[in-house]
Amino acid sequence: MNRIIIVIAILLGAIGGVSSPVMAQAVIGNGNLNLRPDKTLTVDTAQYKVIYEINYLPDTLYRDKRKNGRTLLLTGKHSALYIDYYNALKDSVRAEVLAKGGTYVEALNKVFAIQGEKFNEVIVLDYPTKGSSLVQEYIGGGAKRYIDNGAKQYWAITDDTENIAGYECHKATCNFRGRDYTAWYTEEIPIPRGPFLFTGLPGLIVKLTSSEGDYDFTLIGFQKVSNPFPMDITDNKNIEKISREDFRFLKTYYKENPVAVLANGPIKVKPEKLKEVEKRLDRPRSYNPIEKE
Repeated sequence: MNRIIIVIAILLGAIGGVSSPVMAQAVIGNGNLNLRPDKTLTVDTAQYKVIYEINYLPDTLYRDKRKNGRTLLLTGKHSALYIDYYNALKDSVRAEVLAKGGTYVEALNKVFAIQGEKFNEVIVLDYPTKGSSLVQEYIGGGAKRYIDNGAKQYWAITDDTENIAGYECHKATCNFRGRDYTAWYTEEIPIPRGPFLFTGLPGLIVKLTSSEGDYDFTLIGFQKVSNPFPMDITDNKNIEKISREDFRFLKTYYKENPVAVLANGPIKVKPEKLKEVEKRLDRPRSYNPIEKE
């Protein structure tokens, strides 16, 4: 049976042989220009790599303007790390350049040449304990982290089957935080995980779609890691630990008020310039997060 298997050669040791800290770590968010290695936290050792294509609607006011991206799921013995594929690629390339004696400017040029990141959150499933998830992201000028103790899906498994990406898949449905989902999973890969916070089925999720079609994840790559490597995330002392409620509030606020991002970001913008930007961006905005509640 034909299988979709993508070997991410360019991810090298991040996904293979670059010296630790591997991935130069799953850096929080976009636009982190610090090329020096951050303090890191090892959450597990990667055994499998899974790549998902994500197609989603970021703004409900413009339903014809969808976006595409890729995300990476690394699964270990106890935990799993879910991150943006292109952010991981940037970290890997950065680590490779520096490991070979390259300058920070050379690493920066390589990193800037990589485009495509869409998924900003770093998620560690079943960490620090089974059933919990660590979530962190760079929001409004600072890194935020919270522990999610309620990300559980209650699946209804049906008798429907379908062949997707060369795998025999079974259908399951659930409602999770304001959206109804249909998942297709395969018992041929007995890993009870999937994209984002989705877990608990008796096999890897191959396809996951919200009922209104705003979010769609499709498996495009699966591979067993030949040389297991540490799954590391950034763990600097300046990461602010907050509640899930505050995290969601801040993320919504900055999505709906882009000027606030400039006002609170690392680069200082003069008040008169902020007013000009505010006038240009003064229009209705509709943030469409995957979690609606």
